[in-house]
Amino acid sequence: MKCENCKNNRPLFLFRMKEKIMNIEVTYPLCEDCEETVIDDKDWRRKTITRIINENSDLKNKHKIDRSKCTKYNMTIGDLLVMKESQKGKCKICNKSEEELNEALYIDHCHISGKVRHLLCRFCNSALGFAKDDPTIIQNMLNYINEYRKTTEYKDNIKSKSINIDKPFQVF
Repeated sequence: MKCENCKNNRPLFLFRMKEKIMNIEVTYPLCEDCEETVIDDKDWRRKTITRIINENSDLKNKHKIDRSKCTKYNMTIGDLLVMKESQKGKCKICNKSEEELNEALYIDHCHISGKVRHLLCRFCNSALGFAKDDPTIIQNMLNYINEYRKTTEYKDNIKSKSINIDKPFQVF
């Protein structure tokens, strides 16, 4: 087998490194000698994951990968999978998975700088958008909900649910 790093043909048993990224088993085409030097190179890892995903349409479909979204934010598919992996495939705000939501997470970004922040579900991403990413609006929303939670109407309607109504929502 040919090592992608040193380009030497080496015996197959010298290619041993495997990794799981979002339940995708990735076998890196690196010989034992090159493994140590390349494994910490995040750029190489990202490009290799992107190439492996691009070569396998089943993996793209399985992980609801939309290449146009990646391109829009100047990301590779590898970047997206590494981000998904770091968030354990869940929305950064509500912590719901794509399986629970039955749809892909959205790439959230700052509308001022254009910088990608995290992956969010459609609902959390929309809430931030409607609030214009303004902490004052978000805090006012929290105050509004916490005030309503103090009312008798709310307490009467919530009795059958297991929610702690004495603890106010907070911004961390």
